[in-house]
Amino acid sequence: MPSDLYLLPLPWAGITYDLHPIRAGETVDLVPASASPLLLVSGQSDRVLLDGRDGRLAREADFPSRDPRLGRVTQRYLSLPWPVRADHPQTLRPGDWPQSVSLRWGTGVDRPSLRSAPSGQGTGSPAAEADHNATGQTAQPSGGPAGFAYQDFVRRLIGRMADIDTVVQDPDHAADPWAEVYRRWSDFDRLQDPHMSVLVRHAQTLQGLLEDVCARPRRLLRRVRELQSVDRVQDIDAQCMVWLSRQPGETIAERAGPRQRILGLAREATADTLENRVLRDLLWRSDRAARDYARLHSAVRHSQRVRLVDRHGHHCRLLEREMAAMGVSRLATPFQPNFVLQHDVRYRRIHAAWLDLVRERQVEDDSWQWQHRSWAEFCTAALAAAARTLAGHPPIAASPVVHRAEQSQGQWLIHDNPLLVAMADHGGWILEVLGQRAHVGVVDRGSMDAFGATSWLKVDTFGGEPARYVPVWAIHPRPGAPGLDCLVAKAANAVKSQQQSGWPLVGGLVLTSTVDPQDPGGSAARSGVFGVSFGPEQIQLALGLEELGNSLRRLVEAAT
Repeated sequence: MPSDLYLLPLPWAGITYDLHPIRAGETVDLVPASASPLLLVSGQSDRVLLDGRDGRLAREADFPSRDPRLGRVTQRYLSLPWPVRADHPQTLRPGDWPQSVSLRWGTGVDRPSLRSAPSGQGTGSPAAEADHNATGQTAQPSGGPAGFAYQDFVRRLIGRMADIDTVVQDPDHAADPWAEVYRRWSDFDRLQDPHMSVLVRHAQTLQGLLEDVCARPRRLLRRVRELQSVDRVQDIDAQCMVWLSRQPGETIAERAGPRQRILGLAREATADTLENRVLRDLLWRSDRAARDYARLHSAVRHSQRVRLVDRHGHHCRLLEREMAAMGVSRLATPFQPNFVLQHDVRYRRIHAAWLDLVRERQVEDDSWQWQHRSWAEFCTAALAAAARTLAGHPPIAASPVVHRAEQSQGQWLIHDNPLLVAMADHGGWILEVLGQRAHVGVVDRGSMDAFGATSWLKVDTFGGEPARYVPVWAIHPRPGAPGLDCLVAKAANAVKSQQQSGWPLVGGLVLTSTVDPQDPGGSAARSGVFGVSFGPEQIQLALGLEELGNSLRRLVEAAT
């Protein structure tokens, strides 16, 4: 029997059975009410092809069916990546289906292209100057204001995960890293230096090299065909001879015409080589990245790093124009590195720097597609930091945390569960922060997975009562998705229905992202379910952590 495929408009739809069935061959729209790009696959097939390729969906959970209408079949949650272009539909096909399904995102946003500039930042802006294509015309923005807002959101998330890496690598904070993470994220009175990036290292180490290479670029002598005086022609080739044979006359003097000129080969020096095209592309990418860096960290624009990057970007902009004036054309990718790029001392460093920027762009591209999972992981880290502060003293236990060199489907951190175990000063409760795949053993492992929660909280007391649990749903909404109040109300109904079925749930937490850095966020509460809206920008995050701590306190009090 073929597998069944369902779309979950909300992450807890698997326990409320509010599922949208998908049939083979049809076209499905992700309407604005869909706040979670989750699929439910029910059946024997353990793979779903996305755009004809396997392994492109993130597997969130596997569990036996709880719906009596489906019987005892294996089910799994799969997370969809955000498309780079919202108007490009995705195709889905379970392995045992004869036809694919076309999935359209509708209200999604486009990933801004590298050659586009944010709205309102033209050639006169000190922070960003409009890019020009090979014809000298201003490039048109791609992605729109929403695209740039989400792109900056993704970059801020990457910076926050880098904060965790910085803390866990510091031996001074090895014993209690979450206290330092909370201090960094909650201290909005002291504006901090932006995170160290590839561009900052380039600004510190490459300035002299770029000036030297642009002043003395490697040139080649190339052979060009041009009309020359007969007495000055030194070299010809077959094409020159064909040209000469087509001229009227019998002798060379007659074929040379009244001006006595024929087509011959000349040699001229040119800087338009592959290695110099790579150099020009590096300068252009550095300029673009510097503008983005300055815009992203405008709140600390007087920081030493921001000023350094701003100067580096301005310098690269001038050098890139000089390379264009020398006749160096734009780089066509992909390309095979030549001998000079691999072995010349100067150009080898330039090629390495170019690869650094390309990889950084690739990380952002991958993070764009999995930004909802990055938000979920960030919320789990924020819960650990808030729980550490709620306890008031170092945790009983904390899992070692490893920061990946590259994200894996939106996930940066590797850790065991529980991530953190905190206990109250007076010893009245123990709070555990559990990651998404923590099978905490209530009723059965599959029933917990069916909640679609991105993380869990477990509250224990010393009175012998059973442990109580809190599902946490981290939601990264698209434009037009339901607001926080609506999501909290729907989550409260789902939690209430499970409490009536005998589940030991205290309540729930709904954590939604705020993409606009000027939006202060907010909070909501309904029947034991609390909602907090915040973002990774400094003031947003500080206010969000404070509200998150208040919500945790109320949930713990309700459990004890």
